[in-house]
Amino acid sequence: MKILKHLYVCVLILFFSIGCVGFGIHMPTIIPYLIAVYLIIALAQLAVEPFLRFLTIKANFVTYFLMSSLALVGLFYLFDLFMVDFAINTYDFAGTTIFNIHIPATMLGKEAIIAIVSVFDSFLVSLFRVMDNNDK
Repeated sequence: MKILKHLYVCVLILFFSIGCVGFGIHMPTIIPYLIAVYLIIALAQLAVEPFLRFLTIKANFVTYFLMSSLALVGLFYLFDLFMVDFAINTYDFAGTTIFNIHIPATMLGKEAIIAIVSVFDSFLVSLFRVMDNNDK
């Protein structure tokens, strides 16, 4: 039951992170492919802890975050190459000014978008994992 809860939370976090920072990611419109993408990524997130245990590395926030980021970068790259109707496009950031900080306009490439979404999603899943383990 715990695995189903973690799978559900991983899918929700992935859905949220692609909606928030996934500006260049085009998700599949065909429902079975969309479900497959979400499930494969969520299962990869769940497989990080057993993989770290296999490597005899303590699974804390930092190691889980780094390993899941690497796994997601690889998965997004593979999905971009092989998954039907899944695409990662470049994104033109228009620039913004927040108080006295000016961020100029730039174009984000595929690699930058993959890295941003992977780090954001891995951070949220790692944070959930640490908070869930503290409940015990």
